[in-house]
Amino acid sequence: MRKLSLAAACVTLAIAMPTLAQSPEDTTITDLKKELQALREEIANLRKLRDLDLRILSDRLDRIEKLAERPTKQNTKFGPVGTNSGIVRLENLMTVPAYVTIDGMMYTVPPGRSRTLPNMQAGTISYTLGGEGMLTGPMRRTLVNPGEQLTITISPPE
Repeated sequence: MRKLSLAAACVTLAIAMPTLAQSPEDTTITDLKKELQALREEIANLRKLRDLDLRILSDRLDRIEKLAERPTKQNTKFGPVGTNSGIVRLENLMTVPAYVTIDGMMYTVPPGRSRTLPNMQAGTISYTLGGEGMLTGPMRRTLVNPGEQLTITISPPE
């Protein structure tokens, strides 16, 4: 944008310089009309460039937003993921964000929402539950069966 402003200033000065050098008597209405027309054309060109810049920025922002919306896959285990994997669904019934730590990896679940963790290695997992402003609960262990979904529900403390 600075380049455009600088270019506009230079063009304006270049157009205005002959006028400034002339005495007021030498300036005719025809000259003023020509200068005014040149300024109008320059403004129109600058507007076109601005609109093009805005379109480019808007397109870039759209691409960034689409990339940000893509779900990210996280595998908390090493090794190939395939038929020996299951799904873990974290369901938060609380009115505050919940925190679930599964085998050392922490996941946040917004209030009243759920989060799905695909491709979790089948087998026994260890996890703890907690929430904003709450103590983390005891370590629990459960089994993730291949090809099945395990739901872990986070409820308010009683």
